[in-house]
Amino acid sequence: MSTKKPHTDPQHLRERARQILRDHSFEHTLAALDEGDLDLESLLEQLHIYHAELKIQQEALQDSQQTTEATLTRFSGLYQELPIPVLCIDEQGFIQDGNAAAHRLLALNHKLFSHMAIPEHRLFLGSALQRARNEGMSQCHSVRLCSRDGSPLVADLKIIHLDQHISGRSEYICNVVDQTELIEQQDNLLQANQQLQKLALVVEQSPSIVVMTDHSGVIEYVNTRFCTLTGYSSGEVQGRPIARLQAHGLEPDEDTQEEVWQTLKQGRAWEGELCVRKKHGQHYWEQATITPLRDTQGRITHFVKMAEDISDKKALSAQLTFLAHYDPLTELPNRALMRERVDQAMASAHRHEHMMALFAIDVDGLKLVNDSLGHAAGDQLLCGVAQRLRGLLREEDSLARLGGDNFVILCGQISSHQDALAVAERIHGVLEEPFSIDDHNLVATASTGIALYPEDADNTDELLRRADTALHRAKADGEKGGYRFYTTSLNKQLEERFRLEQDLRQGLERNELVVFYQPRVHMGSGRILSLEALVRWNHPEFGLIPPGRFIPVAESTGLILGIGPVVLEKVCEQIHQWQRAGLTTVPVAINLSTQELYKKNLARNIASMVRAADIPPNMLEFEITESTAMRSMGEAITILTQLWEAGFSLSIDDFGTGYASMSYLSNLPVQGLKIDRSFVAQLNRESDSRRPGATIVKAMIGLGHNLDLGVIAEGVEHPAQQTFLLENGCHMGQGFLFSQPLPPSEMEPLLRIGAIWPQYHPAPSVIGTG
Repeated sequence: MSTKKPHTDPQHLRERARQILRDHSFEHTLAALDEGDLDLESLLEQLHIYHAELKIQQEALQDSQQTTEATLTRFSGLYQELPIPVLCIDEQGFIQDGNAAAHRLLALNHKLFSHMAIPEHRLFLGSALQRARNEGMSQCHSVRLCSRDGSPLVADLKIIHLDQHISGRSEYICNVVDQTELIEQQDNLLQANQQLQKLALVVEQSPSIVVMTDHSGVIEYVNTRFCTLTGYSSGEVQGRPIARLQAHGLEPDEDTQEEVWQTLKQGRAWEGELCVRKKHGQHYWEQATITPLRDTQGRITHFVKMAEDISDKKALSAQLTFLAHYDPLTELPNRALMRERVDQAMASAHRHEHMMALFAIDVDGLKLVNDSLGHAAGDQLLCGVAQRLRGLLREEDSLARLGGDNFVILCGQISSHQDALAVAERIHGVLEEPFSIDDHNLVATASTGIALYPEDADNTDELLRRADTALHRAKADGEKGGYRFYTTSLNKQLEERFRLEQDLRQGLERNELVVFYQPRVHMGSGRILSLEALVRWNHPEFGLIPPGRFIPVAESTGLILGIGPVVLEKVCEQIHQWQRAGLTTVPVAINLSTQELYKKNLARNIASMVRAADIPPNMLEFEITESTAMRSMGEAITILTQLWEAGFSLSIDDFGTGYASMSYLSNLPVQGLKIDRSFVAQLNRESDSRRPGATIVKAMIGLGHNLDLGVIAEGVEHPAQQTFLLENGCHMGQGFLFSQPLPPSEMEPLLRIGAIWPQYHPAPSVIGTG
């Protein structure tokens, strides 16, 4: 056994103990014990200590492992349950893993990270991954990704590069923040703001008036249209009560204002018309809608008025209302309003059992004023007449203009016929004073027809009609300024006239008109020089009706335009028949009425009919009256010239009864004039050639000769008239002394001998003359 002193150094012994445990070998240790290099007791103590340390380390290691596993479990749970999608991406850019939120939100079937985005945004993801590789972290915003359900997805991404010394390889963590809803809200807010801006712009530039007040009616906002229309600036009205802008004293009145506010305070919108005062005191009308505005609690905070300027519309409406009831020239009531007033007056007269009178008034000679001085002068005359007639009215009376020169006066209460007569006298009395118009003094007269209630009629229409009937009688009597009361016999005459008109219309359709011919002869020899065509109406009930009875009706109704062509056609046919029969034909004179002369294309239409009848135009002569030519001298000259150039002869009929002057007459392309029968009638056997009538006839004959016109006297019925005319140079005459108008069959024998012989025996003193 060795006598060496064994090792007792603790460090040495602990190292030896570690070696024993590490090598699992005791051979060297036993040898060292044998040799006495180791102290067995101390070695065992160190082994025990080291074993204890190892056990402690093992327990600590187990605790650390458990902690790590718990931490890993918590991290894994946290990672999976994070509400924000998280992705793990390898260094090649492929998605290795994603948490539950990522799988719920994203379409992860695309393994390549950049393919998570829509094609247009894939470059953004690739660039972000490269920046993270270079800089350790990167971000990109508002990238459009492919969502799992295909809906739009906009997200912000943050990418973190994990160092490879930690895991041994490069990896990237990417978290995805879904911004779709936020961006949609932002877009909606932006759009709302844009709409609000547009709305504000629309309101500001709106053609409508916009005013906003607080709940008490204090103005907070007005738009440009309001300022332009009223003259106020926005600063001048903001903070002022809107009630101050109302036009006081005009509609709507205080009751309407109260109605507006009561309606609004009840939370209901109000709509209607308002009158608003402008800055300088004028006013305008608006059609307004006022609406309450509420907050989120339903409380009324503001009122908004939207309005349109209707001033022009109201003015137009007022004008139309005026025109519907008043005459625009004289501002007197028109027929419609007068009917209403007659209705009211008649009802009052019936209740109180008194008489009333209606006066139909026509101003005489208005047409002459219009033709000579112009229509403006005629209008001035009508206004002057209206003004004077107004002065005759009592409170219960009314004056109206029914059109043209026709006025009506309603006397709401009279006691007797004498009262009506006195009014008629006053009507004509106020017109005696001349009217001064355009430096001319004009004296106006008026014809008046009078109808009484209840004597003549018991309703408005009948009373008006009968006053008009009496007026026509006054005018027909020819007395200027005359007046007539309505009578039953007068009414009967008008009823007969109406029937005559209806029968005449049917007569034209049934070809009941016939033409008679009256010779116009050389009064010295009896030779027939020409004929005058005179229309007759062969009425199936009354027989032959002379023109004096139906021509006035035809002219007043326009039927004359249908009679004229019928007469012309019959005359042309008759001339053609006489020519074919070998008779010596002479020209035939036909009268042209005023309406016919001014009918369009008159000369062309007449020439066409004459050509169709195959007769020469010189076989026709057309007669017009002075008054017809005077209606429009310039137009008459044009039309007559066209007829003359077409080969027709022309003459003036009823000469001396119109207003033609020497200058007018000399301008007309006529070849003859006919002395009216009213002047010839003044020539009789006992007449002195120096009497006024004879003097006038001699002047007419001299005028015709001086103008190189043929002169014919109509209405020659006595030899004394024939003798006077021949002695004073008028050789052509027409009248019952020579022949009455004859039908064609009776006219033919005279045409065969060319004279009125043997019926006509000339006076010895004139045989052989001419």
